[in-house]
Amino acid sequence: MPPATLLWAKSADRCAGGSDTGYPLPQHLLDVTAVALEMQQSWHGPDGVDANWAALLVGCHDLGKASPGFQRLLGRNHVPGFDLPVGPDRHDAMTVPILTHLLRDRCGVPRRHARQISDAVGAHHGNIVASTEVMDAGRWSSNCTPVWRAAHTELFDVLLGATGVEPELQPLNPGQLRWLMGLTTVADWIGSSDALCRADRVGDAFDPVTWFVESRRLAIKTLQQLQIIGSGLRAVSSGLEAVSIALGGFSPRPLQQRVADVIDDLGTDSGLVVIEAPMGEGKTEAGFALALRPGRGVYMAMPTQSTANALLGRVSTFIARARSDQAPTAMTLAHGAGGPFATDVRLREVGLGTADSGVVAGWWMRGSKRALLAPHGIGTVDQALIGVLNTRHAHVRLAGLAGRTVIVDELHAYDSYTGGLVEALCRWLQVLGCRVVVMSATLPAARRNALLSEWAGADVPVPAATYPRVTWATDGRIQVAGFPASRCQRVEVAGIDPDLVVAEAVSMANRGARVLLVVNKVKRAQEIFGSVRAAGVNSTLFHARFPMDERLAIERGVLEQFGPGGSCTSGHVLVATQVAEQSLDIDMDVLITDIAPVDSVLQRQGRIHRHERGRPTGFETPRVLVAGLLEPLPTPQLTSYIYDQWTVLRSAAWLQTYQVLELPIDIDNAVQDVYGRQPLETTDTMAAAINQAWPEHQAAEAQMVELARQAGLADPADWQTATAAAPIDDDAAETGGAVFGTRLGTNSQSIVPVTQEQLDNLTAHADFLAGHYLGISHTSLMRAVRLEPWPAGWKSQPGLRHHRPLVINAEGTADCGGAMLHPELGLIIG
Repeated sequence: MPPATLLWAKSADRCAGGSDTGYPLPQHLLDVTAVALEMQQSWHGPDGVDANWAALLVGCHDLGKASPGFQRLLGRNHVPGFDLPVGPDRHDAMTVPILTHLLRDRCGVPRRHARQISDAVGAHHGNIVASTEVMDAGRWSSNCTPVWRAAHTELFDVLLGATGVEPELQPLNPGQLRWLMGLTTVADWIGSSDALCRADRVGDAFDPVTWFVESRRLAIKTLQQLQIIGSGLRAVSSGLEAVSIALGGFSPRPLQQRVADVIDDLGTDSGLVVIEAPMGEGKTEAGFALALRPGRGVYMAMPTQSTANALLGRVSTFIARARSDQAPTAMTLAHGAGGPFATDVRLREVGLGTADSGVVAGWWMRGSKRALLAPHGIGTVDQALIGVLNTRHAHVRLAGLAGRTVIVDELHAYDSYTGGLVEALCRWLQVLGCRVVVMSATLPAARRNALLSEWAGADVPVPAATYPRVTWATDGRIQVAGFPASRCQRVEVAGIDPDLVVAEAVSMANRGARVLLVVNKVKRAQEIFGSVRAAGVNSTLFHARFPMDERLAIERGVLEQFGPGGSCTSGHVLVATQVAEQSLDIDMDVLITDIAPVDSVLQRQGRIHRHERGRPTGFETPRVLVAGLLEPLPTPQLTSYIYDQWTVLRSAAWLQTYQVLELPIDIDNAVQDVYGRQPLETTDTMAAAINQAWPEHQAAEAQMVELARQAGLADPADWQTATAAAPIDDDAAETGGAVFGTRLGTNSQSIVPVTQEQLDNLTAHADFLAGHYLGISHTSLMRAVRLEPWPAGWKSQPGLRHHRPLVINAEGTADCGGAMLHPELGLIIG
């Protein structure tokens, strides 16, 4: 029989080093096997996966290239000793029946499990190959001539010899299969790169053992250069040591002392930890402490890009002092405006980013598909949730999270659709050997209990404890412990006429107060800011309808003025929308807010009297003024199309009853009362409105839960490799362009305001424009933008192709949609 080395994996123009012939198939399989084996220094698989076995399976990913159709696809009309009839040329589909046959006949793997393993390995181009494609490939592989069958056997034997695996392989469970899919994909990317796939490595003689040794050497060097493998976080001997490292020498608060006990109980095991505590109690550092265990590192999943940006400095500083060795370790800022360049800029702002600082940007981890491959990261929860949607390369994201500590902050910020996806993500993270930390100040009991019961088992009861509390679950066990809050507050709550908020804010600022004025809609924020500015008061506008680069600059200015040690010491009004609600460490003197769900109001309240400092006369006590609370029913215009009416009404009823809040206990009381089903003490008018709103709320909640179930992967226990649904684009899933994305809401579109001059010189301006985007959901503007033709060269720019251009003139006015980009107000629509 002719040797398999006559078959090519790559054509001559696809491998480095210069050659008149292509890159031999056995050599390529060994290269990728070597990468997979060395990756597992850091990419530990779920329990029960042997590293050599996994590497062998990864190496089998291109067995389908040993087929006439693929060799013809490379332009070959003659291969000595091989017949080349016209046939299927999709090599990933060909791999599935070939590998299924080999695993079944050579290794004794039952056919069903052999097919699942083969499906997983064949998914290295982004998704599991459709069964119709596999059937076409299977017809050829079942009837191929002996020379091709001998080539398949020879290639498999080469991999067996290199890895030393005994041909007695065991089935893989769903968690192991999803991890294998990701490992195969990434190993193939790297094994196909110029670092290994070089024609000048190929000589006349081929010894598989010698080749594999050299491939492993090159793989180690390449993985270190790409920073795929690297320093995890150090293991600790006790919970107190973990807390001390997380705090960087500061004294622990009661929450962190309690978390030290949890760490001692968990040891190095995985588990789910739910931290419920008021704003400012040190939840972030408690999460850091829980991440100090053997594994791949930490990923912190935030609700928004803004909150991720704000915390990157704290996360990277922690990693710098907590890494397990002195080698530089890579991290990434994982969201649409993140990536290596943004990561590097922000690392350098906190004195990191250089090799001698210990933490550097993961430059190879650019693009959404690679976002979670760095050893450490912070970004949006969306990046992780795409891993449990039916998207291309979703398995790469899940494999990137395997073995990590994943911290999900601000869980209360998600509706039942995204919350349902978070629950699905947690189920998969459990089988991938992760430790998951969920943090919130305002978490309804139903959501907490659902997460804990999923992890521990449906029959395990969730014990009760007073707020604040830490609850943790392992398989078959749930424990809870309360702890004292580090501070208690009395907060006064009163209503205010929505039309009088400007006058009140101006009056307070003129008395020296730093006023936080939060409203629910951007247009209202823009109008209020204009009125405050006209009154001659120092003011800042902060909302999500600025281009991202401008929004980030505003955010930095807000933190410089109102963050710890902020520069603003006189009267000022910060007019904001919900962007000021989450993970923004600012300290204001008084809050004026539109009525909103009670957990949102409490989160906004957490931005006042946050730190110990002097207060202006008359503002020594925390005070919240709620627009819409004086009326029998809240003004609908304040919350329409933004919040669920039933939740707003119950929140208003609760806040009308409690004019003084005793924190922290009333945080939990408010959330459990409002989101529970028990009747509230209120007026007959309010009670009737709440009852009237209930059916629509109940139907909307049921629909979100069902849509989340349809959108997410099946539970690990039920998941199969066979799938009929076509995968959706992962970028569309994140940006709102997909029906079943990470967020369920109104249709949205990402746009980039751009001048004609910038379009005429697009290449020169592309990098700037890639960070100049923003999201819109205004129906008529989206329609107008989508009807405009694509400018020349726009879709060929990687940073722009997922955004639509909005062409504006020198005054900022757009010809389509009637929008205007104002330098102080942001995008004005209508």
